[in-house]
Amino acid sequence: MKLFFLFSVGSVLLAQTVPVTRTPAPQTLPNLQDIAAGVQALEQAEPAVPGFGKSATPIPKDFKPRTDVPLSPTAAAAVLASQQWGLQTNTPAAGADGRVLYSFGAGMPTVVCAPLRVCIVEMEPGEKIVGEPHIGDAVRWNVAPAIYGEGSQATALIVLKPQAPGLDTNMLITTDRRAYYLRLISKPADYIARIAFAYPDDDQHRWQRHLLERRATQKSRPAPKCCRR
Repeated sequence: MKLFFLFSVGSVLLAQTVPVTRTPAPQTLPNLQDIAAGVQALEQAEPAVPGFGKSATPIPKDFKPRTDVPLSPTAAAAVLASQQWGLQTNTPAAGADGRVLYSFGAGMPTVVCAPLRVCIVEMEPGEKIVGEPHIGDAVRWNVAPAIYGEGSQATALIVLKPQAPGLDTNMLITTDRRAYYLRLISKPADYIARIAFAYPDDDQHRWQRHLLERRATQKSRPAPKCCRR
């Protein structure tokens, strides 16, 4: 609210506004007892299923989340086929420089490692890893890439280190040539330092390509003069 006063200076009347200050009304502080009662009521309330506003319903005390799903006959047959492939005997062989050779595609290779040890999975020379390896237990297994060699003969490696014994998981490695699916196990002391792969299918294809190239070369050669007509 403003009051106006008129006063004269000589023959001129001037108007001046004088502001009037009002004292603000006192604010009521919240009651601490009411706040404590509200907090206690929230703590004692039943948990509610996520919903929309007041439509949320409380969770029954005997509720247990589902931890398994029944399989259809088709899904059960697929699981059995996958388990049979994983249980196939893939007998490793000794390779050069301490390598343990698994036959690629003949069952699931198993990498046995131990804490405080480095275990190496070696790719084919010239093979390039595409993307990051996918591992089922990324918390308790350390996975790191490495490489040795240069040019077309550079060899990619995956270095594995478990943080504890008694671990059992699996890992997928994708490359520009194939996909590797491995089982990883950690033991207290036993471990495989270095594994690599033999590729029988690729060797067979290489031999077939060699024979085809050789036949094509022989056909393209000119016949001897004594045999020309």
